[in-house]
Amino acid sequence: MSANSSSPRVQSVSRATAILVAVAASPRGLTAREISESLGLNRPTAYHLLRTLTDEAFLMRGSDRRYRLGLRVGTLAEGFARQLAPDESLTPYVRLLAERTSETTYLTVRRGVDVILLTFSVARHTIQARAPVHGLLEDIHARSSGKVSLAFAPPWALDEYFETHELRKLSPTTITTRRELDNELERIRKNGFAVSREEQEVGVCTMAAPIDRGASPFVLALSAPTERFDANFDTYLADLLDVAGLASSSVAAAIANGAVGGSVAAPG
Repeated sequence: MSANSSSPRVQSVSRATAILVAVAASPRGLTAREISESLGLNRPTAYHLLRTLTDEAFLMRGSDRRYRLGLRVGTLAEGFARQLAPDESLTPYVRLLAERTSETTYLTVRRGVDVILLTFSVARHTIQARAPVHGLLEDIHARSSGKVSLAFAPPWALDEYFETHELRKLSPTTITTRRELDNELERIRKNGFAVSREEQEVGVCTMAAPIDRGASPFVLALSAPTERFDANFDTYLADLLDVAGLASSSVAAAIANGAVGGSVAAPG
């Protein structure tokens, strides 16, 4: 048990979860020695824990002697994805923003270095931005929702994104260097929202804001043709921030009531 904790803790469980987190944060996996040294574990303790986690299929040991996440972690990930899905908790806010602006609105979630579009509401205008597609989003460096997700991601996730993704140039205004994108992400953290002006597609602009000020992985976004986007920018931004704030209050209430993963209050 940990003597410094206000409530009892099982030390072996704490150490095992620390190993899983360390392995998950490593792009190539870790050796037993690296795990032992990085977590301050003596070698016998580290080997016992690694053996148990491997036997239970939460870790696997490759031919290069590096430990990587095992198959049973996939079971946890699937369950996490199901329980994290917004269902009826956040989708009403997507519809509320669409009702206020008459534009296409959508909700994304960051999982690791991936950004996934969960749900959207189509614009009521005859001329509108192309409807998004559910699922994994590509080129998130050019999307306002993607930039918000990166801005509030933990440092390891941001580093991994730059290591594994090319900043492709999709339009004349697309950001294509890490220095430029780092500066942009800093502005997003400071301002609390992101804008993409034709960075992904010429003629289309988007804006996005984090839910719960970036503490949650969800992002609320809006897209519109450039002319209408510029003409209504201040109104759209005010609506976006207001609805994101309402959704944030709902998430906070759900956490306080222990209802994370279930329904939270819908907007009236």
